[in-house]
Amino acid sequence: MLTIRFQSKEEAQLLKMVLRLWVAIRITTRPTRICGEDTLGMSPDILDETSSFHGNIPIPPVMGAQIELILTEGVQIPLRKSVLDKLQSLIATNKPNTWFTRYLCLFILLHNCAMITKYDAGYAKVYSPEVRHPLYPLFWSKRCVADSSAYVCETAHG
Repeated sequence: MLTIRFQSKEEAQLLKMVLRLWVAIRITTRPTRICGEDTLGMSPDILDETSSFHGNIPIPPVMGAQIELILTEGVQIPLRKSVLDKLQSLIATNKPNTWFTRYLCLFILLHNCAMITKYDAGYAKVYSPEVRHPLYPLFWSKRCVADSSAYVCETAHG
């Protein structure tokens, strides 16, 4: 089991906030399904075989909207500014002993951006295959990822 010892309570609090934000965003960008015995009267074959979600019971649209509203208004919006403020403050201290926390928080947030971009690109490809963003090749190029990683390392090391 991995144990992380933080230099301060602020570092532990920041990582906890980043993880909470990450989970809230991942939940709103993934398809949700009903699990368990109570299926609201729907059968698992509600979607046709061409659906990638075939065999699962999707949650009703109103419930999905309610969950998204709760996560957006109750978690994402309040955490967004405080995470950025705390992360900026931690980076500005430029203390070597906070390097791991800075790196981990930045990695989680940047990886989340990559996952959201991938999800949005897949969604756009399915529902608007004729429309393509002019910077699409840049988003997926290895050079862009390498440049982003170098920028994160430069920023983290001051």
